[in-house]
Amino acid sequence: MVIWLSGTTYIDLAETCFIVAAVVGFLHWLETQNFGWLVATGWIAGVAAGTKANALALLAPLAVGVALHARQRGRALLVFAALLLAVAAPWYGVIYAQTGNPFFPFMNATFQSPQWEPENTQLDAAAFGIGTSPSSLIRLPFWLTWDTTRFGQGLPRGGMGFALLLVFPLIILIRPSKAVWILMASVALHATTWALSFQYGRYFIPALPLIAVLGCSVFLDASPRWSRVMLFIGVAIQVPIASLMFWKIPERFPLGYAVGSESEGAFLSRAIMGYDGAQFINNNIRPGEKVLGIGMENLRFYLKAPLLTLGEASRGQELRDLAETRPDAELAGTLERMGVRYVITPLTDLQKPQEFYPWLQAEFVRRFETHVYRDSAVAVLRICGEGCGTSP
Repeated sequence: MVIWLSGTTYIDLAETCFIVAAVVGFLHWLETQNFGWLVATGWIAGVAAGTKANALALLAPLAVGVALHARQRGRALLVFAALLLAVAAPWYGVIYAQTGNPFFPFMNATFQSPQWEPENTQLDAAAFGIGTSPSSLIRLPFWLTWDTTRFGQGLPRGGMGFALLLVFPLIILIRPSKAVWILMASVALHATTWALSFQYGRYFIPALPLIAVLGCSVFLDASPRWSRVMLFIGVAIQVPIASLMFWKIPERFPLGYAVGSESEGAFLSRAIMGYDGAQFINNNIRPGEKVLGIGMENLRFYLKAPLLTLGEASRGQELRDLAETRPDAELAGTLERMGVRYVITPLTDLQKPQEFYPWLQAEFVRRFETHVYRDSAVAVLRICGEGCGTSP
């Protein structure tokens, strides 16, 4: 999972690195009581919490540790909390200023941002995991290890490695100490909030370094020497196994682009479905005109014109209302009044359009749209009025 995430733009690994750095700083402070380490810990903890709010589940036990083990408890806890808030809060302030919800799009039932529906109407937490019954929670580390596909779309079996099985079944063998208790509390709080909220594999990643440290300590400190050899073999073999898990991805890292032998345009053309269609639109669209996209929200970063989608904030509800209308002249007129001039869609959606895409229905295309671009993956249609359309 970590190897896979290193080739994506998800922020979970960055969040994890900040959490680990904060924990390392905290452990140095715990051993030395050096005030500088406490300052560094609070600052980096603020970076982690500002990156993603779920970092607080792993960081909260650090605050408890500061309160319990500082020589000047009140002053130390105040410094830690003040630094964390000073670094993290501005990011949530920016999000609040832009959306009206500091945790956008989550918790929108509370904050009522106009840019999103009430909470969980478009989220799919129920589609992952094995439930929250006591028996399910007991089996969770084993299922997450051996049947990772239950915890995320496209995740291979065994994609989380075996770190979970190094700590949860063997936790009774871990030697207790102040540091160990705090790390165990961080893992336990994170695992509990994760299991009870959103059992998605990627969201569990921030706890893995702490789990690995605790689990490996059992083998390195309290077991015969041969167990260290077995631990080393287990860790080393994960790299070739991971390459087999992801063998269907033709190019995990774009080396040609990385070394400069491939241009940015050529790389984007082959890496992003619809990029060439977006460039066609950029070369032909006029000021004030808009583009209607079908499941291609990422193209908004490459289009010069506004991209409207069913999930888009300001026009999303209006489009959802239109999705329930008939594919007739009234719909064509409404789209024109909205400024929609082009429709970009995957060919699969054009060939077998869902009923909630009236602007892709064959009759509407025949009467009101004309094909202006097509490649092996996408098509671009121009809305041009009654009688100008062409059949697919």
